[in-house]
Amino acid sequence: MKPSITLLLIAASACASSARGQNDAKSSAECPAAADTSQAQLLGHWRAELQGRSAPVLLQLTPHPELRESVHGTLQRDGTTVLLAGDVDEGQLTLEESTDGKHISANWLGTVLVCCPANNCT
Repeated sequence: MKPSITLLLIAASACASSARGQNDAKSSAECPAAADTSQAQLLGHWRAELQGRSAPVLLQLTPHPELRESVHGTLQRDGTTVLLAGDVDEGQLTLEESTDGKHISANWLGTVLVCCPANNCT
């Protein structure tokens, strides 16, 4: 059985919550609804705080080289780096983790939360 980890990912801003990214929104016009979040809003460096873990995990997501609307990258946890691949569809984030680059070792399932400066969510 593969472990599942729930990740609340905040797209397009760095608000106080479960994940923080480098992609800050410049205006409310640039803040998509959660269901409209695309691969572009997932790109960058993320710091995720997961329930039950004292130390955060670090993610780096880049465009997937073969799948246009998907991402791939790395996750750093407890001094170990693993590979990630996944996508977002109608506000639902799915990432697959692999320790060897061939087999899935964990699934990340999450809901995109959009938090924009215009919403006063900082």
